[in-house]
Amino acid sequence: EVGGWVVAEGWEGKHAYWVHAWVVEGGVITRFREYFNTAVTVQELRPAEAGMDSAARGGGSAVWQSEARAHLGRSLPGLVLAI
Repeated sequence: EVGGWVVAEGWEGKHAYWVHAWVVEGGVITRFREYFNTAVTVQELRPAEAGMDSAARGGGSAVWQSEARAHLGRSLPGLVLAI
């Protein structure tokens, strides 16, 4: 789970790679995003709170990154999912 989002990745053979990201609220999926044949990096972005510097609020650092290259042995187009 990343910032309320659940992220899962999978692949079938060397040609079909996917990443699913969804939010579950009250036992119901309320948001869903699906990506195919794309390496995904998730970054958590939150508004600054009074008195917090960028390091304390997350600063947009990657909190999850797909492992497509390791499993498929090839590179894929990259995409950043900011949540």
